[in-house]
Amino acid sequence: MITPRRTRLVRVPDLHAFRRAIAVLAGGVRTNPESRANPESRANPESRIPNPDLLVVVPHRAAARLMSAAVAGGEALVTRDELYDQLHARLSNPPRRLTPLERDVVAQAAARAAATRHPDLAFTLRPGLVAEILRFYDQLRRQSQQVKRFEELIDAALGGEDLDRAARRMRAQTRFLADAFREYERLAAASSGCDEHMLRDRLVAEPASAPIRRVVVTVGDWIADADGLYAADFDLLTRIPGLETLDVVATEQLLASGFHERLAGWLPGVDDGGLGIGDWGLDGSKNEGLVRPSLVCPAPDALHSESFVTTPPNPQSPIPNLYWVHRDRDEELASIARLLSADARAGDGRPLERTAIVFKHPLPYLYAAADVLASAGIPYRAYDALPLASEPTSAALDLALDAVAASFTRATLVALLRSPHFVFRHDGAEIDRRSISGLDRLLSDARYLGEIDRLQAVSSAEPALQAAIAAARELAPLAEARPASAQLALLRSFWTSHRRPIDPADALAARERRARAAIDELLSALARLHAAYDDPTWTIADLTTAVHRAIEEHTFAPDDDGGGVRLIDDDAARYGEFDTIAIVGVVEADWPEKPRRNI
Repeated sequence: MITPRRTRLVRVPDLHAFRRAIAVLAGGVRTNPESRANPESRANPESRIPNPDLLVVVPHRAAARLMSAAVAGGEALVTRDELYDQLHARLSNPPRRLTPLERDVVAQAAARAAATRHPDLAFTLRPGLVAEILRFYDQLRRQSQQVKRFEELIDAALGGEDLDRAARRMRAQTRFLADAFREYERLAAASSGCDEHMLRDRLVAEPASAPIRRVVVTVGDWIADADGLYAADFDLLTRIPGLETLDVVATEQLLASGFHERLAGWLPGVDDGGLGIGDWGLDGSKNEGLVRPSLVCPAPDALHSESFVTTPPNPQSPIPNLYWVHRDRDEELASIARLLSADARAGDGRPLERTAIVFKHPLPYLYAAADVLASAGIPYRAYDALPLASEPTSAALDLALDAVAASFTRATLVALLRSPHFVFRHDGAEIDRRSISGLDRLLSDARYLGEIDRLQAVSSAEPALQAAIAAARELAPLAEARPASAQLALLRSFWTSHRRPIDPADALAARERRARAAIDELLSALARLHAAYDDPTWTIADLTTAVHRAIEEHTFAPDDDGGGVRLIDDDAARYGEFDTIAIVGVVEADWPEKPRRNI
């Protein structure tokens, strides 16, 4: 039974009203004019009491953290994925969720099984291609389309006859994709777990034991916002049992982009209103103390810096320069640091928490900030997740894989032994750097070019040579084609047995410990999942590709170190209140964001 619900569109003119509307709808500050005269009545009496039946959908965790001060109980702020997590947890008997890594392994098995039934495929299956196939399947289901309908649409578009080779290839590819999708659905159903699409069906069919009563959506759809909701998500919110109120907050600019028309189709009968909902006025024209943003560009002389290169749009124009040009991104951050320092010296500095550095892509700014802002004595706070692939300890794992792939050449062996992340011993004594340098000279003099047999034939009792031989023997089985789970287990065994102990006094000890734990969990999970679902034969090249993909797709949140300048992306900036915003990385490669190609 679908419960009746109130669905309304809250139109707001600008971002000031956007944030105010979210706060009010989530139980925030009263803003009607009569309440301002009496400070005691300005707050909703329940504004600071978390509402367990409320969820506010934001694009990502950075936006949630910025908005948490204005919303009672920051746990109500959720991303799209967390929305499903919350709804899943409310079921009386929630099914097990398939992890992203588990789904990837199942998709690899499904694609290989489908490929055996289509020997005329014009391409070779690779792990990266299968990942795109799974992404395409998700996109298809998120548009509320079924696999059968997808196949019918492509067949209809191609017509009844294969008049040329391109049409035949397209039809064969479509049939392969449809078979792979069906095989994935079969394997996922047999796994006793559920993915997002199976969960949606369950949420509509089964009333929750403690349903969410109210949802506030602050994002657009996937067309207007990369982190927005999909057609199937809006359909779920109109049908899920127990939901009583659905509010969509959107600026007039977003609605004018076509979102309003699409929303009317997904939410028929939506109450389309502007500001002033309920008895808490939201009229943006009456918001006191709010000013329109202005673009300013102080002269370089004011910053006592000669590194600025100003480029006026028109040298004859009296209009001041509206942008700066810098050599690189480090210099870009350094100029902002000088600006903040100059403001502080002049006594014009505002709280650093009211300053934001806004980028399109977090890298390399998150890493540059650790050097540039820290050296200037400016504290900062980052919200974006850091990629595991950029951690130094991930590169150490590559050294082991490279040594095997290169048949243990002198360069790869010496690089492996020199890695500060590994420790190698012989007769209980650690191999030091001087001994490793001696090994390098020894192998060079012996004209050693690779292969473990030739390494063992080098006549010397040098401890470094014996350690190198022992390491090569441990890794040598990886060069042979074996089941994926066995390859992963062996690599993990080498990784765990040779990791250098972490010095607790090291300033980066916590970061190193977290990165190592993430890699260890990835290798363990991959081995376990391949043994359970699909255990193909892997060469060292296959192993390297799989490990690289798993590490590249894994991220972890930075430490929450309190106050300072905010480093955020352009989507999160909408959810914060700032006095100064510095937009960085305004280059063609970053802005606008390039659309992702699909298969």
